[in-house]
Amino acid sequence: MRDEYIEEYIEFVLGKYDAGNADEKLDVLMKEYYIALWGNGLEAYNMYRRTGKPSNMAPTLEPAGGNFVRSFFLPAVHVNRNANATQKELTDLVFWDDGSAKVY
Repeated sequence: MRDEYIEEYIEFVLGKYDAGNADEKLDVLMKEYYIALWGNGLEAYNMYRRTGKPSNMAPTLEPAGGNFVRSFFLPAVHVNRNANATQKELTDLVFWDDGSAKVY
């Protein structure tokens, strides 16, 4: 890639960042973070759960894709052997998630 294209892209991104309010700045930051995470879906998923950004994510292929997965099931061994444990729902919030991030 030629240096002028790289410089042009950097100027474009910094211009969008500098011109935005706090929400728009987070949107720019998260888009660049997703690009940097190419191939690392776990970190991208966690950050999307935390922020709901970038706001221009591609829609799901399934028109009625269901609820967004906020957490995963507890291991069956834990639930089956612990009489005090109950299985979680996929939509249960984890301890740090206040539910404020709007995900699709």
